[in-house]
Amino acid sequence: MNFPLFTHSTSLRLLLALLLCHEAMASEGFEIGVAKHEITPAEPVPMWGYGARHDALSDGVLDPLFATALVIHAGGSKLAVVGLDLGRSPTERSLETIRRQILAEAGIQHTLIAGSHTHHGPVLELSDDECRSEVDLRNAGQAQLS
Repeated sequence: MNFPLFTHSTSLRLLLALLLCHEAMASEGFEIGVAKHEITPAEPVPMWGYGARHDALSDGVLDPLFATALVIHAGGSKLAVVGLDLGRSPTERSLETIRRQILAEAGIQHTLIAGSHTHHGPVLELSDDECRSEVDLRNAGQAQLS
């Protein structure tokens, strides 16, 4: 099931607020933009969520995963609100890197990045070394049970 970044009632409230503030926004140069970009991994990856998956890789794509962004430019500042079809947002360390890149490439000073908490997305920040260590530990545990 795909959940939108905002519910319909939230979107209507936002639209109403924007219409009511139109005069003030027009005088200050208020702009809004939206974008949606597919982020579905091209290769099989470990899946986030259920522990019973262990190290099983994804097997095909039922629904694509997206990053959806709303950017507001007002009063000389830019804010991006980004929703990710992922189990969670990236770690703080990764977010710092992402925010630096967004600032450098798009001039967006403020960002709010959140995951939708889907259990149908990839594991984040799983390096080859971490994956190998996890598999080695599991194999060692299974060997001890034998």
